Amino acid sequence: MKMVPISVVFYFLFLAMLFAPSLSRAEGRVRRKQQIMVLDISAQGVDKKLARSLTQTVTATLGQHGDYSVTSQEEMLTMLGFEKEKEILGCEDEVSCLAEITGAMGARYLVKGSVTKVGGRWFLGLVRIDVMQARVVSRFREAVGDIGLLDDLAVKAANAVMGVGTASGGKGILMVKTEPAGAQVRVDGRDVGVAPVVVKDLFTGLHMVEASKGVLKRSRGVEVRAGQVARAFLELVAGKLRTVTVFSEPPEAKVTWDGKEVGATPVVVREVPSGSHRLEVSLAGYLKHNMRVDVTGDQELNVRLLPAMRDVWISTRPKGAKILVSEKLVGEAPVSLSLEADSKYLIKASAPGYKLLEKRVFIKPAEPGTRPQQIKFDLELFPVDVELAVNPANSLVIIGQGKSRLEHSGSGTVRLLPGRHKVLARLDGYKTVEKEVDVPLGRSSRIEFSLEPSPALLEYEADLASKRWQAWGG
Repeated sequence: MKMVPISVVFYFLFLAMLFAPSLSRAEGRVRRKQQIMVLDISAQGVDKKLARSLTQTVTATLGQHGDYSVTSQEEMLTMLGFEKEKEILGCEDEVSCLAEITGAMGARYLVKGSVTKVGGRWFLGLVRIDVMQARVVSRFREAVGDIGLLDDLAVKAANAVMGVGTASGGKGILMVKTEPAGAQVRVDGRDVGVAPVVVKDLFTGLHMVEASKGVLKRSRGVEVRAGQVARAFLELVAGKLRTVTVFSEPPEAKVTWDGKEVGATPVVVREVPSGSHRLEVSLAGYLKHNMRVDVTGDQELNVRLLPAMRDVWISTRPKGAKILVSEKLVGEAPVSLSLEADSKYLIKASAPGYKLLEKRVFIKPAEPGTRPQQIKFDLELFPVDVELAVNPANSLVIIGQGKSRLEHSGSGTVRLLPGRHKVLARLDGYKTVEKEVDVPLGRSSRIEFSLEPSPALLEYEADLASKRWQAWGG
């Protein structure tokens, strides 16, 4: 026998002593429920996700028994701390080792099991261990030929190890009919005859019914009650009906199959004909996931849902522009906000002296923890009116150089971008004037030039005046 480390035993005894007084006081007032610990069902030759789904079914079924309080392995490890996990799981299949640990936590029963595939059949085994006596008090092991029956089989197994569906629960009758008639019928893996057939003396509880006739097959779980007749009608279909198991991350998402709601993930969709089908997976706070599924055999689908909202970072150059999303002001850039993913938005950026810019932006769905989607605006300056006042009036004004060079003859109005500009004014016979001017943002301005005659022009004009004077007889 594998021994439990003494540190673990003392750890659990300490917990038991710590909580014993309060439990004793409460016992006088309220009858304390017996506790059941449920270990994860082990997977042997099957997908671990399937085993996890069956563990959840077993735990939920046991929880429906009102006289018991059920704790899963995950909850147990959370209470103990994961430092103890290896020591606990190290017990493997040794009953006394498991009983010693769970007993120290105050549990009366321990339930553990396994699921195995052999050939074309799935076997599910479950045992219930009396922790106080360190012995197995009940066992269940049964097989089905259709993976779609495993979930029902898990319900049956959980009830069976608790004594529901045994001789103590009474017996009932099952009548099975098929369309077409004459199908070979098996109940819980046992041949019972050709449909229509009556099966007597069945223990109460869930039973697995399988019918086949040539290539036509059908299976389902049927509940039998004490002293009553349960009726099962199976409409056989050509070819093997398939089973589709749907998982999602996160779980507990609503699943709709071909327009019909079938449950929450993880969920098993049974009796699915081969061919094309529609799947929709939805969960509050996440985008709906729609897809076409081509079913050719039993299969598993893993759906990763994406958040319905996406963080967005909007920036502008220069900073401080007002940001409007769908015509609603959300702040001044840079601004951070959340928008609906997988949607389009009209986003605008405006600032005094700049052109209004707008973009139609698609908000991309993303995994949780993804960096915000970046949206950037490079604002463009808006031209303003600049009045040119030059003397002489026929002077040539040159603004800028290269491709941005602008020439204007005489006074008038031009449109310039705000900022610093180099401006030159010239006229033959006058001194050229050059200066830098600042065009203000968002408002008009005025640039004045007054050219002075050049010395040569002054000399020429003086000489010309002298000659005129002489011509007049001066």
